[in-house]
Amino acid sequence: MKVKAVNFVIFGTDADFFTPFTDAFLQMPNVVYNQGRIHVSSSIIRLIYKLHMSTQLNRVVKLPFKSIWNGLYYRNEFLDMHNLCFLFFANRYWMCDVNYPAYLKRHYPGCKLVIMFNDVVDKYFERFPSFSIDYVRKNFDLVLTYNKLDEAKYGFQYYPTFWSRIPVNENTKFPESDILYVGAAKDRLGQLLSCYGFFIEHGLKCDFHITGVPQNKQKYADRISYNKPISYNEVLERVQRTKCVLEISQQGALGFTPRTMEAILYNKKLISNNPILIGTKFYNKNYVFYFSQIDDIDIEMIKKIDKVDFGYNGEYSPDKLLKFIEEVL
Repeated sequence: MKVKAVNFVIFGTDADFFTPFTDAFLQMPNVVYNQGRIHVSSSIIRLIYKLHMSTQLNRVVKLPFKSIWNGLYYRNEFLDMHNLCFLFFANRYWMCDVNYPAYLKRHYPGCKLVIMFNDVVDKYFERFPSFSIDYVRKNFDLVLTYNKLDEAKYGFQYYPTFWSRIPVNENTKFPESDILYVGAAKDRLGQLLSCYGFFIEHGLKCDFHITGVPQNKQKYADRISYNKPISYNEVLERVQRTKCVLEISQQGALGFTPRTMEAILYNKKLISNNPILIGTKFYNKNYVFYFSQIDDIDIEMIKKIDKVDFGYNGEYSPDKLLKFIEEVL
């Protein structure tokens, strides 16, 4: 007997940075993608909801009764209530504070719940005071992590970062560069600045955009763009104008990152202190350079003009993620 296809309800994000897979999910007939909104037409009710759930307001006073909104995140868009899978991006963990997973289990018997960590798991202890590994294990049928180290530490299922290639035109208003970095400083600012100094010392053209940096730590402030977020479309336009993407992993992380995926999908050289590509079909020493010490970086490899072709064929596309979940569950 043929098994019915799974319908997915995904509690994701509307953040511009995640446009590549958001757009892909929105086009899938077996996916309802919730970007953090409730399903009501009244602008007044939406405003009340926004105030009720406001992070800033709840830091001052923790407002009660947030579970009253539970019935408005998913409104039975699928006529078939069977074979439902609810996939949470971990940035939506706040929905666990109102015990939304239990609500789903009650209202959709037999449904499956999956949570996907796209950042180092320990970071969620900082973001959500209520975050609990025990809660995650007890309430989700499958826990996915992009991070090999968290797979080993917590026993979660590893799944590489999923991404999609979206069309982008080369924008000549942005300067050509040898090295591009766009991302948050997190705990890697020192390494990023050391790399920048090393690159300019060797005459390379750098295009660096770093967010989350206090003013007193903004070295090379006349050359590096600090704390000025740019649209993801602009990120990709700058990718088109560079020879090489730089990836510096945050501490505690070993996995594919957006910068790694951008290099692969748009066929750019990659310099990284993250050895995740070694041993995969995408590792090619002619245009992937792994380093542990900055002095090891091969400047001539960066300068050399090569045709880069990773041979990417959708291996990490969003539909592959959903297929994987179907097979595991």
